[in-house]
Amino acid sequence: VAIGTAGRDARARRRCARDALGVAPTERLVLLAFRGATLSSIALPPMRDGWRFIAATPAAEQRGDLAPIPAGVDFLDALAASDAVVAKTGYGILADCAATGRPLLWVSREGFPEDRVLEAWLATQTWARHVDRAALAAGAWSEQLLAVVSAPPPTPLGDQPADWPPAHTGVR
Repeated sequence: VAIGTAGRDARARRRCARDALGVAPTERLVLLAFRGATLSSIALPPMRDGWRFIAATPAAEQRGDLAPIPAGVDFLDALAASDAVVAKTGYGILADCAATGRPLLWVSREGFPEDRVLEAWLATQTWARHVDRAALAAGAWSEQLLAVVSAPPPTPLGDQPADWPPAHTGVR
């Protein structure tokens, strides 16, 4: 039985989460969905007026536009509050982005056999863009970030047409 993509939906909490994070309606919030050593290996692009970054864990890089998700705000609420997510491939984060309608800038993982299928699917999505690991490490990913926030966001899963998911897509 085909069940399509299952993801957690926090869209109803977007405004409250943005308020809790102190994000103005005119600001862009980018969630860095990495932990520990991976987050430490990422350099942020140059600062840009009206843009802020929030990280799943405290980051080594200290900048005025970067903060950890504060206590009392859960990850899914931070995701819903964001205007884009930067993450490694993985079913959970991909499904959560699709469910909440959040654009995704993604980097490949190493050693996960399911990533071949996930990356093939992501390549067909207008709301997802690949970023090279070296570009992330150098802070040279402004263009990809601007492209992903400018693209049409995914249609949240709860808003799909009645005949969704489509018949066989060729990806299993």
